[in-house]
Parts: sequence; C-alpha cells; structure tokens
Amino acid sequence: MIVGLGIALFGGYASSSLSATEPANHGLADLSIQELMNIEVTSASKKAQKLSEVPAAIFVITGEDIRRSGARNVPEALRMAPGVDVAAIGGGRYAVTIRGGNGRFANKLLVLVDGRSVYTPLFSGVVWEALGPVLEDIDRIEVIRGPGAVVWGANAVNGVINIISKHSTETQGVLVSGGTGTEDHGFATLQYGNHLFSNGSYRVYGKTEVHGASDDASGQPGNDRYRSSHAGFRADDRRDDSALSVQGETYTLASDDRINIPNALPPYLATIDGQQHNSGGNLLGRWDKTLSPDQDISLQTYFDFSTIEIPDFATTQQKTLDFEFEHRIHVGTRNDITWGLNYRSSGYRLDGTDVVSFDPASRDLRISGAFAQDELRLTPESLRLTLGAKVEHDTYTGAHFMPNARLLWNVNASNQLWAAVSGAVRTPSAGERDGNLRYNAAFPPLSTTPPNVCDAAHPDHCAIQPVTVPSNLGAERLTAYEVGYRSEFADAFSLDLTGFVHHYKELETSSYDIANAGVGDCGGNSCLLLPIVLGNGFSARETGVEVAADWRVVDWWRLQSSYSRTWLKYGLPDDSNHAFDASPRTLLSLRSSMDIAGTHLDLWLRHVGERVATGASPFIPEYTTLDSALSWNLPFNFDVSLVGKDLLDKQHLEFVSDGVSSQPLTVDRSAYVKITWTY
Repeated sequence: MIVGLGIALFGGYASSSLSATEPANHGLADLSIQELMNIEVTSASKKAQKLSEVPAAIFVITGEDIRRSGARNVPEALRMAPGVDVAAIGGGRYAVTIRGGNGRFANKLLVLVDGRSVYTPLFSGVVWEALGPVLEDIDRIEVIRGPGAVVWGANAVNGVINIISKHSTETQGVLVSGGTGTEDHGFATLQYGNHLFSNGSYRVYGKTEVHGASDDASGQPGNDRYRSSHAGFRADDRRDDSALSVQGETYTLASDDRINIPNALPPYLATIDGQQHNSGGNLLGRWDKTLSPDQDISLQTYFDFSTIEIPDFATTQQKTLDFEFEHRIHVGTRNDITWGLNYRSSGYRLDGTDVVSFDPASRDLRISGAFAQDELRLTPESLRLTLGAKVEHDTYTGAHFMPNARLLWNVNASNQLWAAVSGAVRTPSAGERDGNLRYNAAFPPLSTTPPNVCDAAHPDHCAIQPVTVPSNLGAERLTAYEVGYRSEFADAFSLDLTGFVHHYKELETSSYDIANAGVGDCGGNSCLLLPIVLGNGFSARETGVEVAADWRVVDWWRLQSSYSRTWLKYGLPDDSNHAFDASPRTLLSLRSSMDIAGTHLDLWLRHVGERVATGASPFIPEYTTLDSALSWNLPFNFDVSLVGKDLLDKQHLEFVSDGVSSQPLTVDRSAYVKITWTY
C-alpha cells in the first residue's frame, strides 16, 4: 500500500517536463584522505558542509565501509565509530548509545533515517530489530558525538545518528543478493531501479532474513530465533531549481523471546517463552527548492506507524505525523543563516497486562519548535563562529531552550581546531509519565511465621512487588563542553581528536513510596504492591576523550583505528560515586583493509571494556573480538564474500536486557557466505 501510494504521489510531480541532474557516483574506497575529509555531511547543521569544516565531533561510515566490514545490520556497522557502544542482546535486539548511558532503550541518543526520527516517545529509545534498510542502499551514516539539540531538538543529547540512503539514480538496474551461515540461516535481497517517466528515477526492493537461536551462558540453546521481511521504494526527481524525493517502507518481524514475569508465589518469578511481533511502515516526502544563489528552502513530512506485540506483556500501537520547514539564506559576505519550524503529533495506545499498563491507555503527544543558527565568518578564511538556539514545546514538560555556540579555526589547509558549548534536554517517555510497570521479580515476604496469610491485616506475609506509578517526571538536562582537533598529513594520514565534559542535571531517580504500599493482585494471587516514584534528583559529570585515525599505508592497504575513554562521577545527596551506567569506559577498534590482485581482505579487531555492576545490569567482563571478511569481484558482475565473526572465542556475553527482561544470551563465533549479482 505504501509503495503504491508513494509512486502515485510522485508520479503527479514527475509528469512535468523536468531536467534531471544525477549526482556523482563516487567509489569512496578509491578516495584519498584529503578527498574523504571533503565529503559533504548534512546532519550537524542541516546544510551541506565539508567534513573538515564541521565544528563538531562527527564521524562518517561510508557504504563501502559497511560492505567491507561484513556487518549484517546498522548496529554492527556503528561499531566503527569512536565513542559508540553497541552490544548485542539477542533476537536482533541491540543496546546502542554514544558517550555512555546504554540500555535496551538508550534514551539520550537520537536516531534518524534520511531525517525521519525512529526514536519512539513510548519508552525513549530505538527498536533496533525493526530497523532493516538494504545495506547496499546506504550512502553513509553520519554519527555526531555530543549534543545536536539546536537543529534536531529534544533527546539529541549524547549524540545523533543519521542513516542516509543513496539517490535512486545510483541504484539503477537489478541487484540480487543472498547468503547463509552458522547464525544467519538465510537472507536475501531483490531490488530493481529504473528511470521514472522522462526525468525521474526510482528503486523498489524486498528483503528477508532468518536468524537462528543464540546460546545462553551455560551453552544451552536460547529462545531468540527471528524472521523479518521488508519491502519499500524510493523515487527522485530534480529540475534546475528544485528536487523532490518520496520514499516508503513496510516491515514485519517475528522474534522469539524468553521473558521474566514477576510472580507472587515462590520462586517469585515466572519465565515465559513467547514470540514478539513487530509490524509497521512509513512514508516520507521531501522537497528542496533554490530561490536564488544565496537562499534555499526545504519542506519535509513523514507518516510512521508501528505495532509491537509482546505476549503476556503488552501490545502497543503508535502513529506519528511530522512536518519540518527550513530556510537558509546567505546575508552579505559573513552570515550564513539557517532557521526552521517543526511540528510532530504522536498518538499511541497500549493494551496492557498485570505487568505493564498505562494511565491513560492512549494519548496524543505533540511537539512544536523553532530554531535559528548563524554561521558567522569572523575572518574570510580562518575563523568561523556558529551561534544558534532552539525553542521546543512538548506535551509533558512544556517549553525548553537549547542554545549552542561553536568556534572553528582553520589553522591552515590541513589543520583545524574547534570548540563548542551547547545544551540539550531529554524529555520523559510515555512509559515514565503514564506507566505502571512491575519489576522483573517480586521479593519474598518479610515474615514467614504463621498464619502465612497475605491480606490487609498481614501485609508482612505478602510477596513484595515493586511497581512504577505515573509521575510528574521532568526533563533531564545537559550542558556540554567540547574541544577538537583535526589534521591531514599529506595525502596518507588523518587524525581526529576530541575531548569533552558533560554536565548532567535533573537526572531521573527512583524511590520507594512505602506510605502508599497496599495489598493488590499479582497474577491471581495477593501481593504487596510497593510504589516506585520517579523524580529528577541528582546530577553527573562525564569526561572523555575520543580519537580516530585513518592511514593509507600504501595504495592497496588502509588502516583505520578509533579509541575512546570516559570517566563518570555521579553527584548523589551523600556525594558518593554510584556507577550504574551499563556502558564500558573503554572502546577500541582497529581495521585493516587490503586489495591484492582482485581480492579484498578486511580484518577488524575490537576491544570492549568491562561493564560495571548496576541495579539493572550485572557485571559483564571485558572482551576482545576479531572479524574477517574476504571478498572477490568475479566475472559477470558477481561478488562473493566469506565473513567470519567473533573469531577469538567460542562465545561471550555483551549485555543483559533491561526494561523488558529477556534472558541473557551470548554472542557466538559465526561465519556466513554472501553472493551478490548486479546488472
């Protein structure tokens, strides 16, 4: 339906007599270091800028990087960026964050696909298992470490990830790919692209995959087999002064899961095998128009809907309608001003159970905002000052002001220094404001002496079930200080160094409301319901350094490395340290890419530091992994890849799910083969 509707909408525009201009099709693997630094990015300020001229900690993962890495999905590809923590949970589920604060639904990271937000207001996070673009269609992934609230609004706190797809003129013809492996039991993609009418172009695609079950820590098979299907399209047209793009997708996902459900009777926990079902779709349209050499405008709108069904837990339905308008104007010789307006309406409904429910069960959440940013040339070539701010209003917490100041100094053609001070907010989710959520397990009664009857007269004989209750939780706030240095040495080596200090205020806290505890029903048995009240009770300071280096040793050999280290201190009422951030303090990545006589060999070594013990996530040891990818370009447009993943150990644990308590599962050593044919 979405595919047909999008083509129909686009056809009305493309039927006009237009002159299409196709973008250049670069082989990014063949670009020099200097050319890579001149790649244009758009996520930092919503305008095209050279990577070397962006006063922010930004890293670009190219489509060629993804292909050569052997990554099977977006989270795996994100491991290439410094400061990005990616941990596999199982069943296609991942915990992904930037600069700390990881969780199954990391709430301070904004993720976009071609400018469409996939951050859900239901629980402040991303459903990574439902995100399944055709990897061959990704032009680049722009990863901004640090706040991006001035242009993207609330929840762009620790970082912004924007997945940008290729123009449809770059995907003409037929693409067929598929493969199988020890964990990836089967995957296939079929895509076709062609001209549309006399001036446009399009592509349509379908993909499916089946992934086998992982093991638990004891080596026994888990319950996380999953199957997914995606179908979609993109259509583009361009005239001399304007361009139109329409794209859409539908998907279904069935993922087995083993969930812990609280119980009022010993052992106070029930484990249930079920199957999570996800489905949804989206339709996005974007129009860009050049008004004059000094100004242009753009209008973007999208509609998104999704359903998530977790048996014995909850079923959610969500629909989002979003509008954005932007205007860029160059004033005089010094000022480049960008401003814009946005409005979003997200309606949801939750059909709950004893474990989770919302009050009210449905609500329409609205966000509206305006931003303005001026890039001021203090000197003709070397100094640029960027000043901006965004004002945004949301249903739960009202209006917020998010400022930004950035300074870039081009020391010379090969060296840049930059510094920034910026603010951001994280607004509460529907689950935090309206949710009743019972924790994973109940606690045994305080007393076991007779009469062992749980009722209002004997609450000490009741199993204790903690439960969050609707709250007036406010926004969490960040003030970030960043400095950075970029350098290009000749045409063979580049270095990107960033240091930062994040000051968080009004972070979420929880406390027991003992005075309002009372006997209630827990799955047909009486228990003592102990309310947990959420509030904004403490602060934190995170300090860190991030390094990325790219070295073309010789024409046929390239080395890329990244390293990040953070230090975290929470300011609690007793001024003690309390590290309950389930993120490693150290991340290291080293990639080697070699091209020898038509053979491509890529090796990827990663080290992830230990995750500290927390209230939601137990201690997870540090681990080191090695991936290898060997590929050949064969006659008749065939490509063959043989990929080995996590080769250094038989299995290791990366994360324990929070929020929805799925069983802890390991990441196993695996391999797959993939064949791609294009025509």
